[in-house]
Amino acid sequence: MRKIWFKLALILLAVSLGGIMLSTLLSIKEMDDNFSAYLHDVSRKHNQEIVRLLAASHTQEQGWDKQSFALLQQMADVIDLHIQLYDQDQRFLGDFHERDDGVKHIFDPRSLLPVESGGRTVGYVSIQHNEQAETEELAGHFRSAHTSALVWTTLFVSLLVGVIGIMAARKFVKPVERIRTASLAAASGDLRVRVPVPNGSDELSDLVHSFNQLVATLETQERLRKQLTSDIAHELRTPLNTILAQVEGMIDGIWPATPAHLESTRSEVLRLSQIIHDLDQVIQAELGTGGMEMEELEAGQAVNMLAGSMSAAFAKAQVRLLLDIAPEPVWIVGNLQKIEQVLTNLLANALRHTGVGGEVTVSLVKTDNLLVMQVADNGTGIHPDDLPFVFERFFRGDRARQRGTGSGSGLGLSIVKGIVEAHGGVIHIESKLEAGTTVTIRMPLAK
Repeated sequence: MRKIWFKLALILLAVSLGGIMLSTLLSIKEMDDNFSAYLHDVSRKHNQEIVRLLAASHTQEQGWDKQSFALLQQMADVIDLHIQLYDQDQRFLGDFHERDDGVKHIFDPRSLLPVESGGRTVGYVSIQHNEQAETEELAGHFRSAHTSALVWTTLFVSLLVGVIGIMAARKFVKPVERIRTASLAAASGDLRVRVPVPNGSDELSDLVHSFNQLVATLETQERLRKQLTSDIAHELRTPLNTILAQVEGMIDGIWPATPAHLESTRSEVLRLSQIIHDLDQVIQAELGTGGMEMEELEAGQAVNMLAGSMSAAFAKAQVRLLLDIAPEPVWIVGNLQKIEQVLTNLLANALRHTGVGGEVTVSLVKTDNLLVMQVADNGTGIHPDDLPFVFERFFRGDRARQRGTGSGSGLGLSIVKGIVEAHGGVIHIESKLEAGTTVTIRMPLAK
């Protein structure tokens, strides 16, 4: 199987040879045309010189004398011409040529050149150039030398283009070969493979960079998949082990089946059910709005209604819930139930991490073509090392993975992020330890 660099080299060589051959043919044709034009120009200048000499040697009294005829004969011998001279009435006066070829007088008015002296025509001259054979021989030698030079130049340039083409093609294809090798390695499971990015900023560099990004993304996704599998196993194992231990204790008679013990078992079942429900919510959020009923919503009204429903929980925790809603209506396109789920999760998180006497503020403004909603608290805040991971599944900012009272499944913010992005929005979190956390959501307005 021919490699791609070999095919590229052949293409370069074929294109170069085609260009060289075309240039050679055009050069030969141009040379022939220019050489013929040159010979024609030389003949024209000879004719002009003979006419000038005849005009200068003519006298009004005697016309042309023997000296003029001798000069014509000399020019005919030197330049190899056949000259015929006529008077002003086109009567034949003389025939001058290098050798006696038997031609005495051939009158051809079309070949006559007028000779003017003193402002009038004093005669005519016919000039025939006899060097056609010698001219053709000279042109043949010139063409042969020119063609030979072009052939050798073509061979040299072809060899040079072939060598350079092979080197350039191999260099051009090398990143592609590396990508092919790396893709085979990635397909076999080695997602750590990377391709060195070639120098420059051309399409090949972009291709290599894109491939490296693709493999890096696949590596990250594979790591997250394994982490998710591990997290799910851990999250499900804990309540299942608790339920199993309690049921076995009841069977063995060690743990009596009292209402209190059964309620404890029931709470673990509910906890397990909540984890499965939250996982389903994450998956549904990541699927986008395909399964949602979308409608135009007035965001301020939705925030006011939800704040009213949660006011009792805030009052019980002795945390103030403040609203800063834009006076004008802010319309968006979304699913009311999902938007309420986002607000519920954010307010529940803020309430959970804000102490007695603290404040949680919900603000809603309209800027450009976006809705900007913020949920800010002055609670415990988030450690800077934990901020990049707050949207990951099962992340609680607790390295020991110990549950505190009222802690969630670690899927709440993952669900929130999925719902916001499904509505075409973005979510961002800023936080400082012991200073509070601000969650900002930006979503497009209804058109």
